[in-house]
Amino acid sequence: MKIKYFFPLLFCYLIPTLIIGYGFVIPGTCVETTQSLSLGFLSGWISAVIAYAIGVFVVYKDIKSTQPQHGDISRFARRNR
Repeated sequence: MKIKYFFPLLFCYLIPTLIIGYGFVIPGTCVETTQSLSLGFLSGWISAVIAYAIGVFVVYKDIKSTQPQHGDISRFARRNR
């Protein structure tokens, strides 16, 4: 698995979400329990990271299992005729 598979997660979700959430939204609230708001936001953020990582792993594993192994070309050649 390559680290570049996680670039969309990092640059399109994690960094912008942290900047917007902890930079603007949470400090701008007038809620007394900012700590609970922060923990809820962080748990949602971590859940999204876990779901994305599991999805990348499943797809990577599936793609890797469908590629021909050394000496296993005849089976794939018959299927692609």
